Amino acid sequence: MKERVDNIIYQLAGSDGPLTADGLGKKLAVSSRTIKAEMAEVRIELKRVGAELLAKRNEGYSLIVKDKQAFDDFYAQLVLRASIMNNYYVLDGQARFLYITRKLVSSSRYVRIEDLADEMFISRSALQKSLTEAMFFLKSFHLEWENRKGLGIRCYGREYHVRIAMTELFAVHFHKAVLNDAGMEYSKWLECDFEERQKIRHIFLKILRESGLRTSDINTQKISIYLLIVRNRCNAGYRLWLDRDCMEEVRHTREYEIAGQIFYNLSMSFEGYHLMEEETVFLAVYLMTLEDVSYRLCLKGQNPERRFPLQYKEASVYGRTLLAHIRETLRIDFSVNGKAEYMLTACMIPIMAQFRYELNGFKNFWYHHENYTMRSPVALKIARVMAGYIYQKEKKAISSSILLKLVGVVYQIVAEQEYDIRRMKLLLVSSSGIDGNEVNKMRLSSRYGRFIESYTFAELYEIRGMNTKEYDAVLFDMTNAAYNYDLPCSTIHIIPIQKELDGVFNKILLKAYQISGLLPEKGKIQVYWDFAYENEKQFFQFISFRHCADADGQRKMQRILIEDEELMTHCSMSSRVAVIIGEYEITGSESVELYCLQHEGVWSNDKIRYILYVCVDWKNDLKRVKAVENAVYQLTNDEKNLKAFEEDKDSIMEEMVYQCIRSV
Repeated sequence: MKERVDNIIYQLAGSDGPLTADGLGKKLAVSSRTIKAEMAEVRIELKRVGAELLAKRNEGYSLIVKDKQAFDDFYAQLVLRASIMNNYYVLDGQARFLYITRKLVSSSRYVRIEDLADEMFISRSALQKSLTEAMFFLKSFHLEWENRKGLGIRCYGREYHVRIAMTELFAVHFHKAVLNDAGMEYSKWLECDFEERQKIRHIFLKILRESGLRTSDINTQKISIYLLIVRNRCNAGYRLWLDRDCMEEVRHTREYEIAGQIFYNLSMSFEGYHLMEEETVFLAVYLMTLEDVSYRLCLKGQNPERRFPLQYKEASVYGRTLLAHIRETLRIDFSVNGKAEYMLTACMIPIMAQFRYELNGFKNFWYHHENYTMRSPVALKIARVMAGYIYQKEKKAISSSILLKLVGVVYQIVAEQEYDIRRMKLLLVSSSGIDGNEVNKMRLSSRYGRFIESYTFAELYEIRGMNTKEYDAVLFDMTNAAYNYDLPCSTIHIIPIQKELDGVFNKILLKAYQISGLLPEKGKIQVYWDFAYENEKQFFQFISFRHCADADGQRKMQRILIEDEELMTHCSMSSRVAVIIGEYEITGSESVELYCLQHEGVWSNDKIRYILYVCVDWKNDLKRVKAVENAVYQLTNDEKNLKAFEEDKDSIMEEMVYQCIRSV
């Protein structure tokens, strides 16, 4: 399969040295024999794109680039495909999944499993896992399927759901991306000359810019793909059928005007865009669901109800009730941030459009930069609680994109919370004399004035006769051997030395941030080595038995943990750690526990070596939420920090917060 050949080239191009067949096999989750069998095709493909395969006995395979421009163009496509973040269909599995799903959604005929297996040169049993994943994916787009003996499988559903599924299955939503090994059935719905595709996108983007309607860059890429599918499906006779009430209410929206302008301008330049009104209505709906709404539009006096007549009322109710729900269930009061209600209202506007028009629940392909906030386990936990509340109210599937929006809002609210600062009293010593300190005072005030209460100039020997309890630190320009006092100290010279002021901040002024009391007590922090981990369910049972006093609490805790996992997204596993944020209202006790596994395990299809359990009484203190979020974020995004946790559990949480502050 070409996808495997490309994956081998991608691994070779990104490697610092040669890779053996066994090493490549482990990266691609196939045998070394399979890798060796593909190398003839790899060699041919490399020649086509300006490179050459090198193979050395006892060293492995590498490549050498002969035509840099040709290879760079080819490699850019590989990088784009590799950037999909939520791709649990890895490597060969991804290729199978995409091929099968694209074929099912784009074929009007029944698809026989035997034919699929033959086309992909695999057995029926090897096909089954990818086929199940394909059906699960299509189900999220409200599509159904039927399986008839002797005929095969047929996917069916509303035309606009089919189109949106096709759009998502382009997978790499970037204007320079090209389809690879997609199959004839799917490719024909995206048929378009590359230059024409770019012109269609530019016409659409120009109208979008002029309209003031905003959406993310990835969404503009998806809309551009959708516009190709619309033209090709309409030309083939596929029509949209929309409810009359839907048609009538959408006609009065600004998105309808924008959608009409898009199709009109496209029709002036290209064939196939003189379309029925239903197409304009649905494009308007699609724009509503993808809109990036600023919370400023929802502030008092901005008349947001006129701007979003179909969604604002319900969205504003959620803006209030989500704050109340988080306050009641987690004891977190977001209302101390005066913008929080407006931020949640703005977030909910496109979500309410998704629910209103049955465009919710879709599975998405992401990129590394798109879901970065998902790496905050605390923000993710709070967002999951919100998502669970929305699901209970709406009884509508919650997609990963909805969860991502909620995580982004939660993270912003928490990040905007400031720690208390106790301004510091500094003693300044200069070998140039008392007045020599004026230069350093000026530099410190200019850069770090908000952390400093006072400056006292002194000679070094004078400090012995002073009450050092009245000061916080000493800054001087002499050798450390000359300093014999208990106060913290740092070096600063009149003539600046590179990064010297950074050193003063990191060593001294950082302690102005008051985080004491925001983190769990040291006695609540534990490390457990050689933990015998089996699976998620076993760990949920273990942790609920450990922290809940009665059977009701245990059942409730297990149910919540399972529901959290079912909301489909977990934080980054880059440091091989699974994170569980418990609920204090259930356990009644604070705890931070790091479980170092006896053997490598699997959690949500990712390999893990650690499990971190955190349960905190938030006490309606947003500063406490921020401190724990900072600490857990730093811990779980670098395995070196987890190893430091193993060695020094008592000070690690505080150090992680300071580490996070330093990086701001």
